[in-house]
Amino acid sequence: MCENIKYRHNIININSINTFVNIHGGVGKNCRDVYFIRTLGIDENFILDLEKAEKTLYENMSKNILVYKRIEALQNNIQEIDYYELCYQRFLKGENISTKVSGITPALDKTFSDACKEILKLYKLSNKNISLSMEKNYCIKLFFRFDTIFSDCLKTWSEKINIKVITDNIVKLQDYLFFYMLTLIGADVLMLQSKNDIEIEERFLNLSKKLYIGSYSDILLPIHKQKADFIQNNANIKTDNTCSNREKTVSVKPQKISLNDYRKQEKTFEQLADMASSIVMITIKNDYNEIIGTGSGIMIGQDGYILTNNHVTGGGREFVIRIENDETLYSTTQIIKYNQLLDLAIIRIEKKLQPLKIYDGKDDLVRGQKVVAIGSPYGFFNSVSDGIISGFRIIDDVDMIQFTAPISAGSSGGAVLNMYGEVIGISTAGIRNAQNINLAVSYESIKTFVKGFI
Repeated sequence: MCENIKYRHNIININSINTFVNIHGGVGKNCRDVYFIRTLGIDENFILDLEKAEKTLYENMSKNILVYKRIEALQNNIQEIDYYELCYQRFLKGENISTKVSGITPALDKTFSDACKEILKLYKLSNKNISLSMEKNYCIKLFFRFDTIFSDCLKTWSEKINIKVITDNIVKLQDYLFFYMLTLIGADVLMLQSKNDIEIEERFLNLSKKLYIGSYSDILLPIHKQKADFIQNNANIKTDNTCSNREKTVSVKPQKISLNDYRKQEKTFEQLADMASSIVMITIKNDYNEIIGTGSGIMIGQDGYILTNNHVTGGGREFVIRIENDETLYSTTQIIKYNQLLDLAIIRIEKKLQPLKIYDGKDDLVRGQKVVAIGSPYGFFNSVSDGIISGFRIIDDVDMIQFTAPISAGSSGGAVLNMYGEVIGISTAGIRNAQNINLAVSYESIKTFVKGFI
């Protein structure tokens, strides 16, 4: 076993997805070469190149040449918290973590423990206000995700193992650092940023190398096949267990692929609930610093802009903003814009934000369409409820969406999302003594109001 192995990143220039697939970082003098690459945008060949790449990776995996994982989403609903708290206590004492996967071999356990120390150091650099509880929660999330992703494929880990990971459209620094952590156990990671580059500080961006592909697009990237499905559908693949360092070439019949074939994909309720990190709770104070109410708001711009209802900000002197996974409270007195008729207002805080996308209106909304509402009713921070669109109303010359997802006092200013995670409305009112009759200002009014801020 190599003692105190070090990882060198991106030694060779990666100029295509194919290069990423076929490169295998060498090991020598207690040093391992790994690659952390993010592609930006897409071109007309991107989908075909990705499908070829995954075909090659699965073939090589069937021959025990490498381990491959396509990660579509990182889990946030942590299970067996008590177990991972014990792992964290060992970590605090300076011991190896010994999770279900890392504890399989002493070499992996030490490497994983060292990687977690480095990631925690970077996480603390990202926010000087990180508390001990935030640190603990982040570490537990790292341990759980690592076990969940690699539970079936690292039983024979060594410093020389060839691991390839592909993911797409990462938006949070915490998730970005998780993938960087994987490179510190020897994985090569490719992030497909087809929609937008991740908005984080330059010092963190520089951990990865960027590869320009083309323009950004909202197309759905093709869903990968599971290993078993791939092998079953490709029965003619020779299952040779002999490892080889030679490049593998795969014959794929070229075909014209239209980007229009890859439409947006509906999100699960769990994925929609994760979007609560872009929705805030607003505590309203008067001139005497007394709390006079609470409401909700939606991040609409990276430069601190938050959309809420005018009736939430009306009468307030100061607004205290609470953001999910951030124990800092952000105070502001800035009301940038308001409209009493639309019942909309924009406030601003001094923080970079991850805004939600507002629906583009290409397809008409319809009654019966599923929606999710996220807000902070009665101060219960970022509660998630689901329902349907039950009607469309014009109230005081303003287009409103009537929906059934439950909301209450404090939900005002919260997001009403379609199943793609796009804002179709902002919660503004519920009819008292009437069950499931709730109203939201429509995306059309929102788009006009926030123009210039997104």
